[in-house]
Amino acid sequence: MFGLLIVFGIVVRFLLIGVPGFKADIAFWKGWGLAVADKGIIWLVNNTNYNYPPGFAYVLWVVNKIYALFKSPYDINDYWRDNNFLYLLIFKLITIGADLLIVWLIIKITERITNPKPKTQNSKQNENQFQIQNPKSEASHADSVAISFPASARDQRQAGKIAARSQEPWKSRHLHDFVSRFKFYVSHFNLGHWLSLFYFLNLAVIFDGVIWGQVDQFGLALFMLSIYFLLVDRPKRAAIVFTVAWLMKFQNIIFIPFFYVYIFKKYGWESLVKNLMWSVITFLVIVAPFWYKREIAGLIKLFTVNSDWFPWYSLNAFNSWWLAAGGKGLTLSDKTLVWGIVDAKTIGFLGFSFFYLIACLRVFLAEHRQLFREFILSSILIVFAFFHVLTQSHERYLFHLVGLWLILIIIDSQTRKYKLETNLDNLNPVFQNKKATSYELRIMRNSRHLHNPKFKIQISKKTFYVLHFTLHLPTAIICLLLLLIIYYCL
Repeated sequence: MFGLLIVFGIVVRFLLIGVPGFKADIAFWKGWGLAVADKGIIWLVNNTNYNYPPGFAYVLWVVNKIYALFKSPYDINDYWRDNNFLYLLIFKLITIGADLLIVWLIIKITERITNPKPKTQNSKQNENQFQIQNPKSEASHADSVAISFPASARDQRQAGKIAARSQEPWKSRHLHDFVSRFKFYVSHFNLGHWLSLFYFLNLAVIFDGVIWGQVDQFGLALFMLSIYFLLVDRPKRAAIVFTVAWLMKFQNIIFIPFFYVYIFKKYGWESLVKNLMWSVITFLVIVAPFWYKREIAGLIKLFTVNSDWFPWYSLNAFNSWWLAAGGKGLTLSDKTLVWGIVDAKTIGFLGFSFFYLIACLRVFLAEHRQLFREFILSSILIVFAFFHVLTQSHERYLFHLVGLWLILIIIDSQTRKYKLETNLDNLNPVFQNKKATSYELRIMRNSRHLHNPKFKIQISKKTFYVLHFTLHLPTAIICLLLLLIIYYCL
């Protein structure tokens, strides 16, 4: 089921590749890609309006070179068409690949947090075992039937057939087989799968990438990869990937001091110095053309040009400054004095610095067992402040939250986790009498407390169906909206 939903998400993205997206940005990327492929990155920075990090220029160079293998980028009428499918395909494959990387990272982060220690062979076998209790005597362990599912799918089917050959009535026999398979698949559809599907089938993610044509997924994927390396205690790899991340997407630059505060808190001074060294080496390699040709001034310009690129209250970001501008954030300059004292840009910068200081202090003062959670929570605080407090904010500056808050859910699922499981009460009498009398709702911390839950609630059959309908309603709505979007776009 998980694989089918992932394939469904990929198919949806490929069906939407032909959407032109935000035409202005796509046109900029075509022009910049052509310039860097013909003249090099130094000429691009000094002679065009390029305002992205230096690393992203290499991505545009690769896109242009791949395009040139199939068509000529000098065919003006074809290359500059808004619906140039080949260019859109090559470019949007970046966002699709980034989405798939984020799905993989969510699953791996979930596995690491929920299973911090490596599994032994015996523990894996124990996880694949469960018991079906004989309803005639629920308390009698002698009447229980233990079914062990080996790793292969063929052996799983054989185990289901063995359970179906019991001496019980025909309907109950098939019910046992159904319940066995249902429990097996549900037990393997873990939290990481649910959260990764929430990301991959999220309408905001699909719209921002293959419809709008942006690359926020690319920056988020690199930042989450650095977080994963921190989680598995690989700080050197984390520092290298993080440096690449903010040299590819400027939104990641806001995490620079904060990222190294975490490394210092967890690993100490010596590790901080070593990883700063690896970050500097990575930086020098990526910006090598600038220092090799003595164009440091152009590099400094590239990192500072965005400070006043859009000097407005807000760039369609519905934040506090948009409200302060009365819904006209794109028409009011952030150099305007607030209450006749100080301009809006300075107020935003001071407010952002205050929240940034809080985020760093939360990490610096956190206990070791809560350190990673505080790092993720404080990262979310920084993104919120970046979007809501600073002026000149774009509507996409909250995109990092789509990945960060999922990691926070994974962490909190271990600290305050209660699993909800439903079990048929008296399986045989239910189908012998051709109707269910009641269902048992068990709320527990984890599957080991199946027979000793936190508390139990007896609910009616009608309530049981209403509950299941409510839980599945959001998924049905999302699928329906996706189908409507596909229909509208086609």
